[in-house]
Amino acid sequence: MQQKPTDEDVMVAKQAAMEIVMLTMMRPLAGNPRFWADIEAIADAFQKASPDEIAAFPQRWEATRGFLQQWRQALGGAPGQV
Repeated sequence: MQQKPTDEDVMVAKQAAMEIVMLTMMRPLAGNPRFWADIEAIADAFQKASPDEIAAFPQRWEATRGFLQQWRQALGGAPGQV
């Protein structure tokens, strides 16, 4: 017998669904190398502008960069720094 999803299960499922929809919408852009260069530039700017937040929660920033790399690979973009 399957148990009822918890609130956490529902939240994670919604986030996963939103990620899939977002990646689908991004697919036409992913073939353009400039798209990934822009993402890299924005991520770098965020990192420079938010040193205290990143220092306080480095694991979150590491996970963010990891997700960007996973999305790039999922969309068929060339491996890069992101």
